[in-house]
Amino acid sequence: QLKPRFASLRSMCRIFYSLNYQDLPEYFEDHMGEWMKEFAKYLTYQNPVLEDADEETEASPVDVLQAAVVENLNLYANKDEEPFLPFLSEFTALVW
Repeated sequence: QLKPRFASLRSMCRIFYSLNYQDLPEYFEDHMGEWMKEFAKYLTYQNPVLEDADEETEASPVDVLQAAVVENLNLYANKDEEPFLPFLSEFTALVW
């Protein structure tokens, strides 16, 4: 039951990316802290149930979600949006 939920979270991350690609909408700017808090949770999440130690070629649902989060963070970092700057050091540490 967790795999479909993680697939949904990944889809939500892709929608987030699409909505922010052109320009940072005011809603996302006003709620930046809420989004970044969730993204940080996703980057630190681990669940052995969703990871197959024997699988070497296919990413786990957690890995796929984390990749989508990193794409969102990369989008914000490349835009050099001022509202994202307070979160930059935290995410640099989480991703690095």
